[in-house]
Amino acid sequence: MDASREVTLLILGPSFQNNIFGSSTFEVKSRDEQHVVGMIRTDSDQLLVTFPLDLEVTVKAMLLGAALYLGDLIKEKRRNLQMQAQSNS
Repeated sequence: MDASREVTLLILGPSFQNNIFGSSTFEVKSRDEQHVVGMIRTDSDQLLVTFPLDLEVTVKAMLLGAALYLGDLIKEKRRNLQMQAQSNS
């Protein structure tokens, strides 16, 4: 969402129940979901963010923040699953 609470882009990807330990790819789409605008890919501890060069600077910053947020969510989910596995052993 932008400052006026309008949806700018959508980030669509796998659920956190599937594919949490491998690499994950999230598509960045236009709000009508017709056009792929970019991609956020997580692989181990690395994040790769792609987007068009002519995208607004504020939207680029928002995508970078979203990538960091997704990376943090994935790390937290992995940590919780590992702790559960250790406590069940």
